[in-house]
Amino acid sequence: MGSCARGTNKPFLLCQGFAEQVLGEFARPRTLRGRAWALPIFPIPGELNFGSSVVFPVLDSETNEILLNFTVSHLYFLPLSMITLQIKRLRKSFGTKNIIRDLSFEYSGDPLGIAGANGSGKSTLLKCMGGLLSPTRGDVVWADGSETLSKEQLRQRMGYAAPYINLYDELSCLENLHFLSSVRSRQNEATYPVEEWIRKTGLREVSAQPYGKLSTGQQQRLRLAAALFHQPDILLLDEPGSNLDKAGKSLVTNIAESFQNTPARLLIIASNNSEELDLCGRVFSVENHTFV
Repeated sequence: MGSCARGTNKPFLLCQGFAEQVLGEFARPRTLRGRAWALPIFPIPGELNFGSSVVFPVLDSETNEILLNFTVSHLYFLPLSMITLQIKRLRKSFGTKNIIRDLSFEYSGDPLGIAGANGSGKSTLLKCMGGLLSPTRGDVVWADGSETLSKEQLRQRMGYAAPYINLYDELSCLENLHFLSSVRSRQNEATYPVEEWIRKTGLREVSAQPYGKLSTGQQQRLRLAAALFHQPDILLLDEPGSNLDKAGKSLVTNIAESFQNTPARLLIIASNNSEELDLCGRVFSVENHTFV
């Protein structure tokens, strides 16, 4: 019998429960009618993976005689951790001007693109997602598996980079990241590889220069470093390629690729640049309120 079982932390036992449900409620094989039967509990097979099949010997409860073998095949599993975003009837207004109206969708998986023309509400939506703006109505819910993330948990696990988010002009690249690192370290006692992100973003030669003296492209690189040095599970990028040269855009590509096939992490890119949207597994249109 070809069936499908979904599991999280105990896929084999859930698969067993699925088999019991099918045998007891749906299939009702003639062999089991009038018999007391049971599925024995086995340890989880080490080789169990996507596409595996599990054969359950169905036993007579009194004699332990094998009455039949029941196969659950084409298994697939949900990860232990999966970041999910839910937008529930979101509305955002500034005075009498409605920017976002009754927007709803749910997403998890590969990088998500948020598309729309200038002024369509991409940045406003991203700010609501990141907690920089409060919705006029509706909810933004982040969850990890079955656990809803609190505002504090979201703040700790999120990175955000956008042209409108600036750092301290008078501090150098390293000083800016060390300052941000010290703020986070006081809250969770973690240490962060800020020098590594100076190197990854190509800022080693200007690491001692004040942020205010950097070129616009170098400032954008430092914004990306500031969003990534604490290794966030959730990363929101608004027009990440702004003012970047070819090498800088390759950096954005590498960042997006690091978030692919990682359900425990989620990247969202708001952009009207087709190259940036091509980095995403799916794209959501804020104008049409649909995936495109």
